[in-house]
Amino acid sequence: MDYFEKVIKVLRDLKSEHPDVDITKHLMLATDANINFSDKELFHALQQHKSELDMNTLSDKDLQKVIDETEELFTDVDYDETLDGELEEEF
Repeated sequence: MDYFEKVIKVLRDLKSEHPDVDITKHLMLATDANINFSDKELFHALQQHKSELDMNTLSDKDLQKVIDETEELFTDVDYDETLDGELEEEF
């Protein structure tokens, strides 16, 4: 089996094991958004990504919830510059 076929197999496995996650998200996470990979390099990146997901004990939905809540932490805080140049949090 050549690396192209191996890449396709890993992508199928990922889709089967994580049906709520788009394939493009797997590709972006596995490659750090770098698409300049040979088939062999892509295969190894996807294998590593799959191994990391296999060790994850959270469901895809729970993991997405954690990501969303973490993003909210950084978007809900509004800072305003005070007269003395320090940043003050507004509530």
